[in-house]
Amino acid sequence: MKKLGNILYCIFSALFILLPLLILSKSDYKLSRMEHYSACYFIVFAVAAAGILFFLFTKFEKYPDWLLASVPAGLSVVFRYLCYKLVGPYMVMKYDYLTALESARGVYASKEALFTAWGFYPRVLEAWFRITGSDSYGCAVAFNILVSAVSVVLIYFVGHKLTDDKRVGLAAALLFGLWPSYGFYVSITSTEHLAIMNYLIASLLLISAWQSQGKKRWIYVCAAGISAGVCDCFKEFTPVFVIAALAAGFVFWLIRKGDGKKLLSLVIAIVLIFGLSSGTHSLALKYLETYLGQPVAQSATGHFLWVGLNSSSGGMWSNEVGMKVYELAEEYDNDYDRVNAELMAMLKADLAEHPESLRPTVEHKMEVDWAADTGVFDWVRSLYTGDHIPKKDWIYMGSGAYYMALIFFMLVGAVFAFAEKNKKPEAMYFRLVCFGYALLFILSEAQGRYQMVLFPFFTLLAADGAKNGAEALKHLLHRQEKA
Repeated sequence: MKKLGNILYCIFSALFILLPLLILSKSDYKLSRMEHYSACYFIVFAVAAAGILFFLFTKFEKYPDWLLASVPAGLSVVFRYLCYKLVGPYMVMKYDYLTALESARGVYASKEALFTAWGFYPRVLEAWFRITGSDSYGCAVAFNILVSAVSVVLIYFVGHKLTDDKRVGLAAALLFGLWPSYGFYVSITSTEHLAIMNYLIASLLLISAWQSQGKKRWIYVCAAGISAGVCDCFKEFTPVFVIAALAAGFVFWLIRKGDGKKLLSLVIAIVLIFGLSSGTHSLALKYLETYLGQPVAQSATGHFLWVGLNSSSGGMWSNEVGMKVYELAEEYDNDYDRVNAELMAMLKADLAEHPESLRPTVEHKMEVDWAADTGVFDWVRSLYTGDHIPKKDWIYMGSGAYYMALIFFMLVGAVFAFAEKNKKPEAMYFRLVCFGYALLFILSEAQGRYQMVLFPFFTLLAADGAKNGAEALKHLLHRQEKA
């Protein structure tokens, strides 16, 4: 069993290595066409060197967790507020973002029945408006900044628990708190902010379950399932969450030569997580139906696959393919199960007629979603009214270089995973989530902002990779001194 477990671990690790390699190649191609291409690599080198030096020369054992978590959270608030001050006065919410803002102010939005994530986010924002006594756009941005600061704190604790090293938690929290493109994206009223916070809560609870025993473990398992269900209200998370947890748990059951009782516990835990997440999401959908006074779609998978893989739009939203879901909803009198089934049937027929379109569609989407982190800032630009965003080229270049430095450390960590003496299911779980979400993005509609939900996982894996790289360098220098 142990041999099979190690083989599966190596297979999964090898597959994960492909992801940062692909991202780096796409990013390098994108940045090479920019005017200040050489400066990009100076920034990459500076960020990478800072990461290595951070892990070589810092120790934080004597500092309490609350302090180490609050510092990057505070810095993130300052940084994101400055980003808002730079672009916020020129931002105009439109498309889905206007719908969310207007819905939070009490305006009925029929599309919330089709895309329920855009129904739940405004409900939370509406509660925030009541607390603050203001429904202004600036107040909505303040909510996003607050939520993302909570995410920074969660990242610290996830990183600390994941590696038992405060430096990893602090580095990951700082990396996310100061992520350039996300700093600007908090000025957009979008569901990703709450999705990130909730899947970090679910992941922290899952890690706590892995590291606990007895009744406490099962409490964490149940809480993780409920939290995953809450996350599904803002971004579908449970399928990847459950599959990654099951795969990691099973592989390490094999590696550790567990008995039948432990395997049964794993199966029960996964069933509990899936059942509680599904139940939580179902209750939330019933609430939304009551709020809207009409049935809501249980899933929009057919729409996203239809837009993402059809032969005519290159994986991008267009009026012709994107509005098909609304046309069918009207035709079928809001029977969303029939709408979903019809979109899937249309996609199958389209791909059968144009099988040659699939590869160029996927390649085009990879360039949009995974090229130097430009996709997120493109969404900011699309809502910007001015003729020219201040320092636009440098923002693109700096964000892309920052992104490449993190992906490089992800690659370092992925390589070191093969040689880890104390392998952990938690680390494998994080890599599987990244890989699984990447596959979903490749299949669904291409929007650069969709990748943003993986940013916290990228920072955690990058911080762990920087730590491994620094320790290897330290060991090498020590050997040279001995020689």
